[in-house]
This record gives sequence, C-alpha cells and structure tokens, in this order.
Amino acid sequence: VWNRRRGEDGFSVERKSGLDDQDDERTSAARADIVRWALALAVAFKTSLRIYGDGYYNGCIDEDLKWRLNFGRMRLRTLMSKSEFEDIDRALRVEDTGEERRMLWMSGKSEPQVFHHQSPPSQPGGRYQVSSEPGISQMLVILSYAARSIRVHANEPYGYKERFLPEFIKILSSVMQTFEQVVQAMTTPLPLPYVNLIRTLLVGYLFSMPFFVDYTDGLVANVIMPTLTAMALLGIDQIGMELENPFGGDVNDLDFQAMIMGLEKEMMRILQLVGDERARDMFVWLPVPKFLQDE
Repeated sequence: VWNRRRGEDGFSVERKSGLDDQDDERTSAARADIVRWALALAVAFKTSLRIYGDGYYNGCIDEDLKWRLNFGRMRLRTLMSKSEFEDIDRALRVEDTGEERRMLWMSGKSEPQVFHHQSPPSQPGGRYQVSSEPGISQMLVILSYAARSIRVHANEPYGYKERFLPEFIKILSSVMQTFEQVVQAMTTPLPLPYVNLIRTLLVGYLFSMPFFVDYTDGLVANVIMPTLTAMALLGIDQIGMELENPFGGDVNDLDFQAMIMGLEKEMMRILQLVGDERARDMFVWLPVPKFLQDE
C-alpha cells in the first residue's frame, strides 16, 4: 500500500492503515530510525562546530556559547532514548553545573521548552570547562549508531538487499571525512610568520606612498588612487581574516542552521511522498528559541 501516494487512489489513511501487515510496521519503524539518526548527525555536526573552536582548543567556553550548546544537546535528546543520549553526550566532555542538570537532564525526558522561558544559568567566572584530553568524538559515536541501524535491516523482507550495504557505509565514511576536514580547517591557524610578513609589507607600502607623490599629477593620482589602493589592500586582508574560519556563527559564516532546517523539511517530505504517515507522525516540529533566531 505504500507504493501509492496519499489520496491518489481514493482510500483514506485509516483504511490504508488497516491493510498494513507486520512488515509494513517494521518498514515504518526502520524509516523513522534512519531518519532520526540522519537528523542527529546534522545536529551533532553543528554542535561540534560550536565547541571545537573555543572548547577543545582553549579548554573552556563562555556562558552564551554553553547555552547554545545545551540547546543542540537537547535537540539530540529529542531524537533518541535516554541510554543512547547518555552514551553520545558523554563523548562531548563538557562541564555541567548542578542547576543545568536540574533544569535539563534530571527528569530523564527531553525538555526543549526550558529554552523558551529560562535564561542561561550563571557560572562563577562565566566560563565552563571542556576536557581537551584525547577521546572519541561525538560524531563518530553517532555514526556507529547510524551504521548499526542501517545494518540490521539488510536482507530483511521489509528491508534492502545486502549488496547496498557497502554503499551506505561509504556515505557514512564520507560524512566523517568531511567533518574531519572542517575541524582541521577550524583548528589550524595561519602561520604567524606569514601573517607578520603580510602585515609588515602592507604597512610599509602604505607609509611609503606619500614619499612618491608628485603634486603636478593632480588630485586623482595623488589622493583618489592611493586611497583606493589602500582600501583594496586592507579589504583583501580583512576578507582573508573572515574566510579563515567560515564555520562559526558570524554573519559572513556558512548558515548551518538553514542547512539543517532544509534537511529536516526534505526528510519529512520524503516520508510523506512514500505515504508512510506512521513514520511521519513520529516527528514533531518545535519552535526555535529567540536567542537562536539570529543565527
């Protein structure tokens, strides 16, 4: 019954649901399982980008970044069970205060509504400690769960043929390789001698220009053109600084929140197109807190 789109054959969703057998129910559960791990990968990608810049590099993060990080963790909690979340969140290795644990994690349930009416809890010194010791990354833990979820459905009557499994594994491997390349770009600064050389030559060029001014050349050659040249060189230097790390939360950085939202919409639309209302109803849209709407 799932090879027809909803309403195309004139049957209601209730009647179609009555024709489902056990394999249809397993198919819906498998689709929902794979979709939730795909969304978890996207959310964890953004969450990891938040903490890699300052957290693992400097060993601490500020209160605002910690609150944004907590919302990403809560999004992961809404997509998985308590035991799965504890296993995955342990890999993040970030400090939680007693007030945070009471507000967010002690109930054992997902509490996304907290971020709509609660302000970030204060921390003495305004800094949260992040362990910089070598350990497994959160993305890798989620990838292992996703690979396990895909593998269990191979050669099942409701699943897929096992010859497709290597292709799925290749896709997951490419995701991890892309993540590692992004982290490398974020955590690798420009060589200090190179930066000093560029700035020294730039300052020397700009300060030496007035010594070569010939007043007989007129206003354009002596004022306008040197000004435009200085603006161009300083602008190129500033653009290089902005592009050094395009994975943050600045205005000029890549909009990962919009990418995640697009992925969520596409996933939900795919479930609707295949007619799997049971799997689609397992997911609910939640409002975004105000402090994240400016990203």
